[in-house]
Amino acid sequence: GDFADIDSAVLNACDSGGVSVSVQATNPNAVGWSWVFSDGSASNLSVTEHRFIQPFDYNSGIGCELTATDINGCTSQRSVYFDVVLPAAPSFTWQAPPVCRHEEVLFTNQSQAPVGTTYEWNFGDAATMHQGDSALHAYSQNGTYQACLTATNSIGCQTEYCSDNEIVVYSPVATANYTTQLNTCLFAVQLENTSAEGGAFTWC
Repeated sequence: GDFADIDSAVLNACDSGGVSVSVQATNPNAVGWSWVFSDGSASNLSVTEHRFIQPFDYNSGIGCELTATDINGCTSQRSVYFDVVLPAAPSFTWQAPPVCRHEEVLFTNQSQAPVGTTYEWNFGDAATMHQGDSALHAYSQNGTYQACLTATNSIGCQTEYCSDNEIVVYSPVATANYTTQLNTCLFAVQLENTSAEGGAFTWC
């Protein structure tokens, strides 16, 4: 018969970027239990709690399957899926090294997230935070910055990702040495670029 009865609940839909759930086998005819969660975790207790962590499969969601065993060794199976909006997994890349002052840097959103997720960018300087999918930002001061992206799903669960690669902003300083050669026919000046930073230079 069917004796793999389950009571299930979502304990915390925003557990530090994860989702915590509880499941309980309720049929008294069962004497053995084998839970397999959709992330591959397992338990053999009649009542257990589990925390799903990123990465999530936003198409199939999260769930578990119970195989219950009765006193005669017969088995019964049942699956349950948790009706919950999963937390987002924010991520991004940035392009424009090296970064000069007032040069626009492109931040490209590469997040994995459920439908309805919104984003907010913090570029690590005093600029107003930007809301939107991807972003362009120019730094007005030299320095070292860390950019972060906060994703908020449709039930208000926030997760944050900060880039491990620091953004170094600088202003190139052009320097040069010169020597002169003077004779009765020609006056010449030889210029040598001694700038510390690479890049393109224009003489004037």
